[in-house]
Amino acid sequence: MKRFEIEEIIAQGNSGIVYLGIDHTTEKKVSIRRFFAHSQNQTGLSREKAEYLNSLAKKLSFLEHPALRQVVEGDSDPIDGIPYLITDWVSGDPLPRVLAGNEMEPELVTDLIRYILEISIAVSELIGEEGIWIDTKIDSIIVGDSHSGRGFTFWLCPRKFLGLDLTGKQITTIIPLVKKLYGWKSKHFKNEPNHGLSDWLKTIEANPDRSLREALDSLEELTSQSPTLAEDRIVAPLTDTSKPSSLNPRIKYAILGFTAVLLILIIALVPQFFAPADTSQSAVALASQASDSRHTFYSPDDTLTLGDMDTGTRVRIRGKLSDVKFSGSKKNLYLLFSKPYNDGQIRGVARKKDFNEGDYTLATFEKFIGKVIQLDGHYARDSSQNPLLVEIQSLMDITQHN
Repeated sequence: MKRFEIEEIIAQGNSGIVYLGIDHTTEKKVSIRRFFAHSQNQTGLSREKAEYLNSLAKKLSFLEHPALRQVVEGDSDPIDGIPYLITDWVSGDPLPRVLAGNEMEPELVTDLIRYILEISIAVSELIGEEGIWIDTKIDSIIVGDSHSGRGFTFWLCPRKFLGLDLTGKQITTIIPLVKKLYGWKSKHFKNEPNHGLSDWLKTIEANPDRSLREALDSLEELTSQSPTLAEDRIVAPLTDTSKPSSLNPRIKYAILGFTAVLLILIIALVPQFFAPADTSQSAVALASQASDSRHTFYSPDDTLTLGDMDTGTRVRIRGKLSDVKFSGSKKNLYLLFSKPYNDGQIRGVARKKDFNEGDYTLATFEKFIGKVIQLDGHYARDSSQNPLLVEIQSLMDITQHN
């Protein structure tokens, strides 16, 4: 029996595919992430890079942090050469789905930055090269649900380890993420009393070559929030990744008491995640709601049921995708469950403002035509004759079903 068994596709896009799988050595769920090393037309790794990924993944598997998906295995598929990274499974929802268009409180943004820096420092010590080694795209960040006991959870980014994303390793890669979370996109920085987050971002922009430890120290100093990374929390990291070590390294990062403290801190802070004017629901409440509703979905023809819902209500619809079309302005892309389109059906909608430019193409969505998919989004209306919509905000909101 093979060690890993794929159960279902969780998400797919131009950069690769994520599966839910089972590790038969532990009988635990895992995330299996196959990623395109170059492009969809040139996907495989050289044998040398595949061996490097395999060796590095073994060492990274000893790295633990409460905000990190722990690595289980990494290599390339022997048949097609496509690289993959297998990590532990964390049940939850992508951060954009949890935020639902709201801005994040500065204290939570500061925590998120701190986790990014802590994980990246530990990885940098392990491999002997400094950089931001996690995936900082907003839709790759998961907020664990009540079953997982996790808060913010990040992927390591294998493309960075393989030298395929050089600019993404720079500390300044954090800045666009923070601005988006805190509502500073296309705005000037503003002073935030008692937070100092804007001052920290300014120092990073002005000094992009500063070390990660210096950045972490200044984050504590300027925000007066959270302890800095202690030297004794990283144990004798290995720097030679070209061959397996004879040592048995246990890079146990932020474990035991520290892990418990951080998790308590996350649980205490996440209720302040955002405060919309018309609701008191926290991020934890939304994540829990998402988990509880995972097995409830509607057909695109259930217009009477969905028509009575309030806009913004979380909803899932499942059906066979028949067509995808841009609106006249190309600001919206519609997912249609009949062709020709049945005016009475509910449509899915992806909005240009919510998607990465590379994913917002007809080709991205056309690959789902003829397949049964589930859209996990929010109920919305527009001013057209067919106003009923389920609005999705990333490719993570599309799940393919057999």
